[in-house]
Amino acid sequence: MPDFETAPQIRINDHPEVLADFMRRICQLEPDEYALSDESLLSDMDSDSDDLFVAVRRIYGIDVPSGRDQPFLWQVIEQIATNRR
Repeated sequence: MPDFETAPQIRINDHPEVLADFMRRICQLEPDEYALSDESLLSDMDSDSDDLFVAVRRIYGIDVPSGRDQPFLWQVIEQIATNRR
C-alpha cells in the first residue's frame, strides 16, 4: 500500500475555538464535519466561494482577497483571533 503524505495541521489548530466558530458561522459545519490543513483555503470550502468571502466580511469585518492572493485559512483565523484581543 502506498504512503500518502498529508499536509501539516499545525497553524490551522492554533485557535481551535475561533476555528470552530468560523466554520459554524461561515460554512455551517461542525468540527466533526471537516478536515483542514495548513494549506486549506476559504475557496476550498464551497464551490460558490464568493458568498463565503462576503460572509467573512459581514460577520468578522475582514476582507479576504480571492484568487491567487488569497491567504491560507489559518491566516484568516489568526486575524480574527488577533482582532478579538
